[in-house]
Amino acid sequence: MATGITAVLLLMLWYPTQNAEQEMTRFGDNLARTVAHMSAGHLVHKDRIELAVLANELIAQPEVAGVTFYDTGNDILAMSGVSERRHQYTAAAALDDTITGYVSIVLADASFQPGVHPGRWLLTVLAVLLTPLLTVALFQITPRGNRSLPIVTVPEKPQAAPQESFALYVNLHNQLALSGHRSNQALQDAVTMAREVGAVHAAVSAPLGTRGVILIFDRKSVDADQALCASALLQSLLEEFDTDGEFRCYLDTVSCHSAPTELNDDELAALIDQMSWEDPLMVAAMAKSGAILFSETVSRALGSRDWVAEFRHPMLDDRGGASYVVEALPDAMAELVTRQSRLILGFS
Repeated sequence: MATGITAVLLLMLWYPTQNAEQEMTRFGDNLARTVAHMSAGHLVHKDRIELAVLANELIAQPEVAGVTFYDTGNDILAMSGVSERRHQYTAAAALDDTITGYVSIVLADASFQPGVHPGRWLLTVLAVLLTPLLTVALFQITPRGNRSLPIVTVPEKPQAAPQESFALYVNLHNQLALSGHRSNQALQDAVTMAREVGAVHAAVSAPLGTRGVILIFDRKSVDADQALCASALLQSLLEEFDTDGEFRCYLDTVSCHSAPTELNDDELAALIDQMSWEDPLMVAAMAKSGAILFSETVSRALGSRDWVAEFRHPMLDDRGGASYVVEALPDAMAELVTRQSRLILGFS
């Protein structure tokens, strides 16, 4: 392990970040073009003195080993320094698209070779000396290296208390009008949107056969107001989402042996198998599009609200308990639902 860490550190320190040959080519080509542009007027007049002065000024730079100016007949007009062909870069000088001569630049190899880096050598020595010590310290604090027995036995996690959770039943209202494939796709769309709502309002979701979907909320995190907002949010998402399904919702409660969000897949499936969800889905089918229909148990948790009305239907006369409906949420709650819907659809 120490060897691997040391090798990585040394590779990071000494891996070449630039190629000397490529750097010389880039510098030489740019310098040759620049000098050719500057000396175009002197070349057209064959001003040997000015060209010689310019050549001497250029070779005063440590990167330049030689400079040669040629006329259009390739005769030398001025030269300073060496004229070897290795690392020689040539450019044509022109005035109004007319070539007036040529410039040849020879670069000094030594100026482009990597120099000595004391800082890198110091870091290399530190990496070689300190990495074994750090590896041993890291090994000691990991579970693999620390073999000491715990002094205090950690108690087992207590069983979660049962809770009466809010449950939102979502009925695929137009199931009979859809083909098998379209019906399955509509249910999958509802599951997808239900998961988005569950991420916002602490709930788990699962399909109810081929009839619909259920969301079960964590009662410790979601109160009655939030459960109503979650119902409105899901209906808003399903209305805006590109799906063939039409859905109706009914909010009730269900008994859970622990927090719904802590259930694994098998426990959630077992809970749904024990539930009687045919009746809630039937009640959901009576709701109007966009309305929030809920049970008397939810109404008691909600308290007295002037925007809640009792829901009456002939098919519910023989059913125990009253039902209630919200046609439109108050402005503050409706605005919250709108913002959440836009946020989710914006990321979907």
